[in-house]
Amino acid sequence: MKLLTPHELIETLPADDATVRSALALFDEILPCDLRDPGVCLAAYKDGHVQATTVNVDGSPAHLLLHHLTYDRGLYIDVAKGLREGGRAADIFAGVDQIASARGAKYILFATVRRGLVRLAQEHGYSPCSINLLKGAPCATKER
Repeated sequence: MKLLTPHELIETLPADDATVRSALALFDEILPCDLRDPGVCLAAYKDGHVQATTVNVDGSPAHLLLHHLTYDRGLYIDVAKGLREGGRAADIFAGVDQIASARGAKYILFATVRRGLVRLAQEHGYSPCSINLLKGAPCATKER
């Protein structure tokens, strides 16, 4: 029997309210204009429009995911936020796969404006598949 290494023990658990609030406060600070108004992610969570899950690595919360199922059973990842230094992107994708399996998702949609995350996602089987056009949001005129 082979023992698990610390990075092999990955589990997803419902996030507690304090973790969600503190992570989303940081999320609003680092992404002041990520196609959303500050506080909208927390409002969506409080109103029950998204579910919050922590991706735990070796028994400790490493990432927060906010997600929901679409009308056609796609798993939409609304927010992925690291909870500690040194978190691995591979752990995010492992957690997303666990959620998708548990919820019976037909596909996964992970929207991002971060080029680095796109490259990492491609290493985990994701394909870039859409272009979003935006009008009316303050960040629509800012350079990225």
